[in-house]
Amino acid sequence: MAYFDLKKIYKDVFGTDPPKKYSIAVARPEERFSRLGQPYNQQDIYGREFFLPITLNGYLLPFATLEITCKKTIVHTTLPEQLGTVKEIVGRDDFQITIKGIAVNDNNIFPETEIAELEKLFDPGTRLIMRSVISDIFLKGDHAVVVTDFKLLKPSSGAQNARPYEMTLESDDVYTLELS
Repeated sequence: MAYFDLKKIYKDVFGTDPPKKYSIAVARPEERFSRLGQPYNQQDIYGREFFLPITLNGYLLPFATLEITCKKTIVHTTLPEQLGTVKEIVGRDDFQITIKGIAVNDNNIFPETEIAELEKLFDPGTRLIMRSVISDIFLKGDHAVVVTDFKLLKPSSGAQNARPYEMTLESDDVYTLELS
């Protein structure tokens, strides 16, 4: 385990000694799992460790990043002879999720197998189960998502064994409608 002089780091960042009443001499032990049971770190098939792993139907997306956005559905009603509107919050839209990653093959060859695995996730009608520290906070129930867009991006470097990709997904909650 690496050693960090937290008092020195505090002084370098804030320009003063840390407060006396707080002890930062020892860092807290590293947490391995989130409150919801997802691992903070994982190793890919080549043994490389990375932070905040993402899985779709159990398929590990190594070195991928995750962005989640959501909007409320709001009905605006204009009142005669009044400034502004009355806002009625009707609900919330689906979560929009963007995953950006790199398909990598460590044998210095084009990552054909890795890209084919990603393409399988885009099959029509496929409902995926997404698990990660971040998505578990937002996705409730069975953590279901559907892939709406998939882009295999142009590489920014000449590396032949790595190809960037981007996926857009939506949350896919199950609702039970009852007739009365």
